[in-house]
Amino acid sequence: MEKTLAFRRAGHAGLLLSGALALAWLTGGCGGQDQNVFGGSGGTGTAGSGGTGASTSTGGGTPCGDTTCPPGALCIQGACVCGEGLVSCQEGCFDLSSDPEHCGNCTHACKTGQECISGQCGPCPMGTVECNNACADLSSDPAHCGQCQTNCGDGTCVSGQCQCGPMQTQCGNGQCADLSTNLDNCGSCGNDCDNNFGTCVSGVCGCTDGLTACGQSHTCRDTQSDPQHCGACGNDCGNLQFCQAGMCTCQPGFTMVGGNCVNLQTSPQNCGAPGNQCGGGTPLCQGGVCVADCQNNLEQCGGSCVDTESNPQHCGGCNDPCQSDELCVNGNCRNWHLAVGCDACPCAAQCTGDFDQCCPYPGAPGILTCVEGNSCP
Repeated sequence: MEKTLAFRRAGHAGLLLSGALALAWLTGGCGGQDQNVFGGSGGTGTAGSGGTGASTSTGGGTPCGDTTCPPGALCIQGACVCGEGLVSCQEGCFDLSSDPEHCGNCTHACKTGQECISGQCGPCPMGTVECNNACADLSSDPAHCGQCQTNCGDGTCVSGQCQCGPMQTQCGNGQCADLSTNLDNCGSCGNDCDNNFGTCVSGVCGCTDGLTACGQSHTCRDTQSDPQHCGACGNDCGNLQFCQAGMCTCQPGFTMVGGNCVNLQTSPQNCGAPGNQCGGGTPLCQGGVCVADCQNNLEQCGGSCVDTESNPQHCGGCNDPCQSDELCVNGNCRNWHLAVGCDACPCAAQCTGDFDQCCPYPGAPGILTCVEGNSCP
């Protein structure tokens, strides 16, 4: 109502024309298109009259009251209004009969190279053909050279043939690549480096962020924390171990006793301390104390009282251990991998697909993991 009154107060005769345009913006005269009205204050004037308070914004960015008009809008009495023949879309004001990015309606874009004629995308210009979302000249387009989808990569397209530069090699499908720097063809055609953290320097795959390229896939691994590549590529830590500072050590909650990782809270041979054996009337170990019976709904597995919902040695049932690349989550062994490059959860960059749960490693909150499933351990 405040913006409508601003138009009513304008005393210029030309307001009758511009008022109709303002109404189209204010009331959604584009058949339900997204409307943007920016309020503000200003003097009197009309669209195109040059009166006080009237200005045009053909490229956007014109101040209008306390806001800025989008492309194609007029500023009248402190409100942004579409000019004659233009329609308000989310990005600004456009002529839907001729704008190739908003052809016929606000959200319809013509293919690159097509013209918008009377609200309809025209044919591809003579000498070009339709390739996906573009009109391509197959004789010179490096993305569609000779035929659609034939990409010359780093090369050029001459007479429908990919031409490689002096430091380039022609790899599969005619693609040109500098084998000294190309991530998909590093050192030789088809030799891929890691897509997320990989580098190609002098034809050798490497990694950023202190990571190490491992295996034929050159996957970048954190050899300081990865239990399958601990300290070096392929060095797999055993069960009940994890990798810390490049060394395989017992998982949090476990202690090295006689070369084995032992849970002093549940081991009847090392209950509460290495070598402390339970027996007699208290043969079971619970919480580091020898007891006669398991309490608090814990399950007896051998001489141990355990929570099978979280115990990696008895996950879901007695003697059902998880592997080094698994965590016990709600009684199920779930695969996990490091959330490489993330400092805090959530970690959308690394925790994706089936491994979309970002979780601190149990007992080691400084190590972030991406866990399979719907919950953290």
